[in-house]
Amino acid sequence: MAERSVLVTGANGLIGYALLQRLARTGISAVGTDLRMTDAAAVPVAPADLRDRDAVYALVERYRPHAIVHAGGVSGPMV
Repeated sequence: MAERSVLVTGANGLIGYALLQRLARTGISAVGTDLRMTDAAAVPVAPADLRDRDAVYALVERYRPHAIVHAGGVSGPMV
């Protein structure tokens, strides 16, 4: 059986970051995506703008996740 994996958007945000940490602790393969790279996460974080359809398709093609958790969004003046 192929390994299950999860793509998490908003990897640098409160929910996305916490989810990636939890997935890593439980041994579930995961990759995060956000506007900017970070090396603080326990899993790879690939930079991508969710408004860029081609970038999102490229991430899905590259990582072939079994699930996508959408936790990305701009909630304030951070960007």
